[in-house]
Amino acid sequence: MDEDIKPLDVDGVGATVAGTAAWAVALVVLWLLRDSLVAAGNGWWIWVAFAGFVLGLLAIAYTVRRRAVYRKAREESPEIVSDRPSGGDEVES
Repeated sequence: MDEDIKPLDVDGVGATVAGTAAWAVALVVLWLLRDSLVAAGNGWWIWVAFAGFVLGLLAIAYTVRRRAVYRKAREESPEIVSDRPSGGDEVES
């Protein structure tokens, strides 16, 4: 039965897109509340959300490129069944 189980195609793109979207929503909400944030001395929160959003964009670019490299490697070597870099090259028996 275990032979029928295939590894998930987990490449991190979905997670980075979701995280970046969450930072974008936080940035918009904080921007709308900026007057009260600045009055309370918490204006720096906007910059935290901005930094999270920008880093998320960089992470999306990285994970999309990494996914393409892994898929290309899998096409060139079909015996590799895992996209995980730390999982090693598992060969089907």
